[in-house]
Amino acid sequence: MKKASTLRTASKETLTHSVDHPASLMSATRITRTGFLDLPQEIREQIYEEAMRAGQQFKPKFKTHVDCRLTHPRRIPAICFVSKAEREVATLVYIRHVVFDIQHTPEFLHKFLSGLSPYGTGFQAIRNLQITCSSYSIFTFRKDRPSKIHIELLNACSSLNTLNFIMCIPVWHPAHLSRDYLMNFYEVEKLFNNKALKKIIFDLPTSHQRGKASFLGFAQWLVNEFNSRNRQHIDVIVEWHRRG
Repeated sequence: MKKASTLRTASKETLTHSVDHPASLMSATRITRTGFLDLPQEIREQIYEEAMRAGQQFKPKFKTHVDCRLTHPRRIPAICFVSKAEREVATLVYIRHVVFDIQHTPEFLHKFLSGLSPYGTGFQAIRNLQITCSSYSIFTFRKDRPSKIHIELLNACSSLNTLNFIMCIPVWHPAHLSRDYLMNFYEVEKLFNNKALKKIIFDLPTSHQRGKASFLGFAQWLVNEFNSRNRQHIDVIVEWHRRG
């Protein structure tokens, strides 16, 4: 009988302790708040991407022209500058979804991409590049002079998917185009290092259509070589447009 009384007392004391000290229960079930920066980077990137899409920063054939006189490319979304801590993450998302148009020299793009991260993530984020050659480069190309194709930049962009050459044609007399000449001009031996490349587009002036057969043969050779050397399937497209 005495033993039973002790058990009842113990039960009562335990119940009283729980009621008199509710804070002990709250501390055990406290909810930890999570800030935006605590989210995994993959989720933060998805949020930035959706925000940029909502702001119509990503459009079909959207192109960012890189002007070497500027401190950063035009049309960089404001969301990329909201936070210093997230500048790199947000900007890399943007870079993956636009086409950078290089004209003249690539030094500025090198500086811009290198400034994002010392580990090369800026270069690795690029998926689409468009290289526009001026008419000056058409007349001045020689085998002993570097071309305007910027192969060193292309090789640094290890995730590059699409490469578009506009007006990049080496000679004024298209009848002189040969595979060897085109190989030298486009530095194709280095171009084979881009293992993620899926499409190459040559956008050429109609005034050079006399060299059409040479370019089409060169394009087919590129397809075969990428497949033979890298087991890499790429599309090579040759287009002709009238230029003013």
